[in-house]
Amino acid sequence: MFKRLIALIALILLALAAESSLAAPKKKAKARSTDAEQSVLFIGNSYTYVNDLPGMVNQLLKAGKNAMRIDSFTRGATALSAFYEDASLRGGRDKLAKGRFTWLVLQDQSQTPAMRPQATIRYVALWTELARRQNTKPVLFLTWAHAVLRDNRVELIEDMQDKTSYTYCRCAVDNKIDIAPVGEAWRAWYKKYPTKPLHCPDLSHANNRGTYMAACVFYAVLTGDSPVGLPTLGGVDRKTAGDIQKIAAATVAKFSPEACLKKLDAANDELPDAATARALITRDVTVKQLRDKLGKPAYVTEQDGTTVYQFRLRNSGELALYCRGGKPYSATIRAGENSGVDIINIDEL
Repeated sequence: MFKRLIALIALILLALAAESSLAAPKKKAKARSTDAEQSVLFIGNSYTYVNDLPGMVNQLLKAGKNAMRIDSFTRGATALSAFYEDASLRGGRDKLAKGRFTWLVLQDQSQTPAMRPQATIRYVALWTELARRQNTKPVLFLTWAHAVLRDNRVELIEDMQDKTSYTYCRCAVDNKIDIAPVGEAWRAWYKKYPTKPLHCPDLSHANNRGTYMAACVFYAVLTGDSPVGLPTLGGVDRKTAGDIQKIAAATVAKFSPEACLKKLDAANDELPDAATARALITRDVTVKQLRDKLGKPAYVTEQDGTTVYQFRLRNSGELALYCRGGKPYSATIRAGENSGVDIINIDEL
């Protein structure tokens, strides 16, 4: 009898415990990390500090109730290689080592990913190794290309953007790290709003709209939230700010470094090779003939009465045609990134 009573009491206690467990509110999942837990260190040059991009990111994070501790180490015209190697620029490495940052934003010198991609690839890997020792997650700042002025309109240099995007995406995939596709958001903006430039008059740095675009992209990458509906900053008018937010949100939502590499590889395969380009250079060659065969020039520059048309070739090759008074007189062909240059005197053909 006593044993039955004990068993009955045990069953009652189990039932009460189960009921209590079901009735109690479920423990909420851990909320997004607090501002004391989340922090960001920006390392870069004037593309980072002009218009105070870190400060603008900070304001957007606070407005979106995603406040984080923001810090930066910047120096004009400086590459990731110098920030890593130069003893006088060790401030970035020191801050990373001591700051317990959640994120490390890496921005290389603007031309290096396009013109010396192996340098970017090498030093992103080295910075990634440093960051991971501190349990910090690297984020690549995929920058925008320079621009040219054509018919009083600012145009993004597509060739430079392709090369810049390719290098940063290669780094992101190889190192398995995050990427903020700012340059691709700029590209999307210029396609839709060609009369509202994001570049300063120097055709390199960002104006207020450009910095606001970059800040919106970083907001989306760092928080996983859309920047649509955030306040306007930097003197950008409300309508333009809304348009920028939408393009930033759409770019981040659909961007994949793997897909970007695949797309750019396919585009490269469609380009003519150096041998094909060389066969087009005859004594009677014209710019129109090259346009018809090679497509739109990546760059057109004028200096001292000479106009230079630069055409893209496969594997980062290039054909440059030099004209005076509309007549071609010389050409150079480079078969690839690390190949020599073939100089052709057209008048002697």
